[in-house]
Amino acid sequence: MSNETAVVPTKTFEEKMTDKIKDSIGDLIDPEALKVLVEKGIQKAFFEPRTVRKDQWSTGVQISLMEEIVTKLLEEQIRLAATEFITSKADEIGAIVHDVLEKGAGDMLLKAITGKFAGDLSVMENMILNKMRNGSF
Repeated sequence: MSNETAVVPTKTFEEKMTDKIKDSIGDLIDPEALKVLVEKGIQKAFFEPRTVRKDQWSTGVQISLMEEIVTKLLEEQIRLAATEFITSKADEIGAIVHDVLEKGAGDMLLKAITGKFAGDLSVMENMILNKMRNGSF
């Protein structure tokens, strides 16, 4: 008797699905047709856009499951890389922020206030001009 353990390769998702279907309906469908059926199922489940119900009257289209998974993975990787970059450049970025605020904080504040009240000030300006034109000022 040997103490060596045989390495058994793990099955792919497609192989596992094929085996499961074959166990259930294997005698009803030939192996080649079963393979095509599984491939189409995987294609539809992972790579085609999905129809989702928005509410009881309408539906919409959502990106494929694979695209959603890849997007989430990439977003996480990008977030980590950006955090690492910003952390490594903290002194430089801090100096830039300080310079921007020192040079333009007043202007930024003035623009924000002006933008917030621009509509109301315009209405008031028109009222004053109309009163002046009508002689009722």
